[in-house]
Amino acid sequence: MSSAAEAGVVKPTGECWDIDNLFIMDGSVLPTSIGVNSQLPIMAVSLMLARGLAADFDRHARRAMG
Repeated sequence: MSSAAEAGVVKPTGECWDIDNLFIMDGSVLPTSIGVNSQLPIMAVSLMLARGLAADFDRHARRAMG
């Protein structure tokens, strides 16, 4: 996850830089292993990204429909 395409695969919203409307919302958005028990931080990041997508769903749906 990064604020620039050169620095990461997904935007801060979880959407891939290179593919519109492809969202990654799991532990793979984290830049590195965060420790032994990463379940809670991964769940928190996933929830944050999902809420952001839900709040802006109409815009993403219109963009997907062309």
